[in-house]
Amino acid sequence: MEPGLPPLDELHRLTELFFKRSARTRSASKTSRLMLLYLITTLGTMAGPTVFQQDLNTYLGYCHTLVGHLIRQPSVEAVQALLLFSITLRLRDQLSQAWDVLTLAISMSQTLRLAHLCAHLRTMHDTVSDSNKNPMRTWWALYVFEKFLAFDSGRQSTLDDPRLSSVGRQHPTEPMHNGRMLVLQDYETFLTSLANVLREMQHRSWHTWRTENLDTTSDADARVSKIRTAGAIDTLLWEWRGSLPSEYQIIVLYRNTLLLDWSEVKKEVDRYGSGEPWHLRLRNGPQICLEAAKDMTDLQVMVTEAGEPSFLVLGTSPLAAAYVLAVHIRRQPASILSRAHSELMKAAMAISRQRYSSNTTQNPLHKSLDALERYVSELLGDIAIPPSVEFNADPRENHLTTMTIPNPALSNPLEPPPLSWGSLDLLSWDWNELVP
Repeated sequence: MEPGLPPLDELHRLTELFFKRSARTRSASKTSRLMLLYLITTLGTMAGPTVFQQDLNTYLGYCHTLVGHLIRQPSVEAVQALLLFSITLRLRDQLSQAWDVLTLAISMSQTLRLAHLCAHLRTMHDTVSDSNKNPMRTWWALYVFEKFLAFDSGRQSTLDDPRLSSVGRQHPTEPMHNGRMLVLQDYETFLTSLANVLREMQHRSWHTWRTENLDTTSDADARVSKIRTAGAIDTLLWEWRGSLPSEYQIIVLYRNTLLLDWSEVKKEVDRYGSGEPWHLRLRNGPQICLEAAKDMTDLQVMVTEAGEPSFLVLGTSPLAAAYVLAVHIRRQPASILSRAHSELMKAAMAISRQRYSSNTTQNPLHKSLDALERYVSELLGDIAIPPSVEFNADPRENHLTTMTIPNPALSNPLEPPPLSWGSLDLLSWDWNELVP
């Protein structure tokens, strides 16, 4: 049975939250339109101040049943429906499912030769008709989102477009097509260039680790290669961010840095990166990651407390921020700011619980967040913060969370007591098994 949609006036309101313009022309099958309608309703609900979790689960479950019907009816509108479904799943933190659906959208776009169709349309000498705008925008969104999701989920990006892949490069390989330049709107340029940066980051990382595993590289050379690759990746992100106007600047998490032995990394960065423009940024990677998690949580709290419909609440994941804060507390429980970080972590968790509310007490995400919160509380409960604080004299260590706190009861005051990582093991960067 098809689940009932909201009343007409409510449906119209939710649709307007998703579209800035209500006028739309479609020429695809009923199945594609039906999926798009449910997804628009879902996204409009998710962007509102109150989320009805049961309705969302019903709608998304029904969209899953429509996927097989879409595969039988290839069309641009079917690609749009699959792409929007994948985006919705990603916004629900269901990365694996999002990738599976996106793979179907890409396969259908290749069947329709969508890339070939769009290659001749968006140029400075073309007057694009309304009938051609949908294929062009669909292909662009598919290209960009595939790069984002591949980076998020650790998959290899395979979708290519010679002209789009040149956007943002200092020396583009395909700046023109038959003598005509590619023309994009500002937001399209910024997102396309970021997508290309993410792909380049993956390529450089994989190449570095592959070289280390296959070649007879010495340990010293391997360390130099990793540090310099990390510096090059940092430079790519820094240059991209510097190209944005202030209203477009975003928050970036250097999340992998939290899982390293940072004292050892600092030695290597100082040894092989001294004098490089990326030296201090790479050296302070965990701190940058922490500040990003705090900013993400502040943004979530601000939007949630405002009670106004906004897609900003979907743009960053409170789960990722909570995880980063928990790992940072675990690594430095005796930091003078750890308790403040714990409160921010709890705020991020509260927003996650609200976003993924459930009537059942056996919700796996809620249980894991509860266990993680108890673990952090237990960790902080075993740490007594002394009144005296000794600041690090190194000017490069200029943030409060990097100070040294003397405590004769601990051999290394910034190292955690011998506790199990507990529920941290349950939380990865993909919460498919936890998110309802």
